[in-house]
Amino acid sequence: MPRNTITYTYELKFDDEVPYDPLALAEDVISTKLEMLGKDYTITGAKFATTGVLNELTLMVGDSTQWLIQNEPVTKIVDGVEHKVELLDVSTQETGCLVAVDGKSSFIYTGTTETINNVRIGVTDAVAIHAQLQDVDLCEVNLGADKLELKDASKVKVNGKEIDGSNVDLSTATATGWRGFSVEYKPVDPTYIEAGKSWIDPVFGRFKYVYQGLNTDYETIKGDASGVMFELTFKTADNKEMVLPFYYDEVLTAGFFGYGENRDELIYGDDGFGSGICNTFGDGDDVRLCEGMQFIYLDATAGGTNVAHLMELQRVEETSGGELKVTIKDVTYGKTYTQLDTDDGGVADGVVDFDDFTGLSLTFDALDLTSVMVTVEGVMDFTADSITTLNGAGVYVVNANNDGTLAGDITIGMFEDMVGTAVKETVSSLIEYDVNWIAADSEWQVQSPDLSGASASGLKQESEGNKAVSYTHLTLPTKRIV
Repeated sequence: MPRNTITYTYELKFDDEVPYDPLALAEDVISTKLEMLGKDYTITGAKFATTGVLNELTLMVGDSTQWLIQNEPVTKIVDGVEHKVELLDVSTQETGCLVAVDGKSSFIYTGTTETINNVRIGVTDAVAIHAQLQDVDLCEVNLGADKLELKDASKVKVNGKEIDGSNVDLSTATATGWRGFSVEYKPVDPTYIEAGKSWIDPVFGRFKYVYQGLNTDYETIKGDASGVMFELTFKTADNKEMVLPFYYDEVLTAGFFGYGENRDELIYGDDGFGSGICNTFGDGDDVRLCEGMQFIYLDATAGGTNVAHLMELQRVEETSGGELKVTIKDVTYGKTYTQLDTDDGGVADGVVDFDDFTGLSLTFDALDLTSVMVTVEGVMDFTADSITTLNGAGVYVVNANNDGTLAGDITIGMFEDMVGTAVKETVSSLIEYDVNWIAADSEWQVQSPDLSGASASGLKQESEGNKAVSYTHLTLPTKRIV
């Protein structure tokens, strides 16, 4: 626990103001019992400021509270030890009690505590009854008692000792009544608790913090390379598996974001300027050749994070009424959605807006199947956006183009603590690792990652392979402390 930082504030608050008369303390305040933290605290003293406002209280609390009858001993267990406690006498003025513990006695004034034979006893009330044959005095005692002194804007005193870091607030009191009080505690020095150890509240002694150790929750971001294919697998913010495929074409000597180099095998992006285009011009001139193209929709409305959906253009049709009918499949969730280009205004305009996904639309350059281009909008921009993972990390492909091509080899970027933004970060917490095409071996190979970022201590690496710095498999779990 850091120094000078509030560890807790305990507040006793009454629903209504409790009236008092500064001239009648015994009737209005003294001997009042307050139930706090599962114990009865008895007010044994009160003081007022010169303004007539209550500003100081003395409380008594013990493991058990009991009325003792003169010459009738009782057996009590205090701190696991059995003791015989007996009231021997009460002063004539009822200012205190003569109490014995296991045969050892001491006079205890009302509102104070004494330790007798290792048992601390507090007296909260004394009643002297003079009978004709013998006295039958009564005394209310707290066994294992603690005395708390609460003074406004001052440290708490427990059994006469000030508790550093504590502070009392009785400021709600007025000249006619009070509404309770609060006690604040903050360590004056840093406080460290070892795993399995505890820290007990030094003021009331009624609760403790037990440190069980860090509960570390790992998620796995896994890369697998096999020949011309590389797949990045992780869980989305909605706990759905996401697989991002990458392909290398040895004839074209180029890499692609998708399962192949063909338009129906690629994953397209959107930079807001029409870069995510599936084009069939001069190569069939039929928009249906784009069926199978994929894109990633980021739902920023789901819990404030970028919940990713891998989407696929499944089918494009022309209705008898001359409308474009488009079906997409949410691969991540296994659902399909169908929309007409007239649904958003009643007029065929070549723009198909999907009501279930805010901002997602497919635009066709013609109003029928002769369309040669499909532009996807409102989806992930590979040059700027990132995907939020299950534990809040951000994942993106550094050198992916929105037309599904790769600008060179694969570079996977990751950073921790996404915090709901769609813009990829470039801060020191950035972690990157490369997946390079090795022509001599005709395969993708995962390189040793760069863990030099500030959050590298929150990651651990597992790898396997037979090369010194190149791996065919890499697992990078990101860590969240919960």
